[in-house]
Amino acid sequence: MKTILIVIVVAIIVATGGGYFAYTTAYSTALAAGTAAGQEKGYQQGFTAGQDAGNSTGYNTGRATGLKDGYSAGYNDGLATVKDTLVLHNPNYAEVKAFLKADTTDQIPYNELTYVCTHYARDVINNAVKKGIRTAYVETRFTGMSHSLVAFETTDKGLMYFDPQYDDEVRPVLNKPYWQCMMPTDSGVTFSAPGSDDTIRDILIIW
Repeated sequence: MKTILIVIVVAIIVATGGGYFAYTTAYSTALAAGTAAGQEKGYQQGFTAGQDAGNSTGYNTGRATGLKDGYSAGYNDGLATVKDTLVLHNPNYAEVKAFLKADTTDQIPYNELTYVCTHYARDVINNAVKKGIRTAYVETRFTGMSHSLVAFETTDKGLMYFDPQYDDEVRPVLNKPYWQCMMPTDSGVTFSAPGSDDTIRDILIIW
């Protein structure tokens, strides 16, 4: 009876010890596998997070650099454009008179075929622009004909008209004969009623 009891006790101990050993072995194996799997998953998560952070940092750095380079390029392009831009100004009345006195367009002989009022106006405007003076082309229209003037938006007397052929001031008024719109002249030229109707029907101003 004692022998049987001892055998049973030994068997229990052996069985228990074997189960513990198996448990320990399985635990260690699972722990190693779990650690490896966790490392892999953690690596992937860390890689993704690091990639996103790096992408964001790189984007911000690149954007800042791009903005700086773009600003510099735009500034240089704008500066080059301004250098090629002619800036015009509205003169005062005295400046207009001084310009017209110095300008020699009025000394060019009138030629009905090659050099008429439109040519005088064109050349006066071109010469004024070279001086930085803003000037308008003006066409006074009569019945069946027209006459070209120039105009300046003066800073002290407002819009002033001049006949570029004589450099004399004109104050055109609709439905009034053109010759009556001529002001007392500096050139000494006098005007009288022409043989045709020069009543002003329209005034066209082109800046």
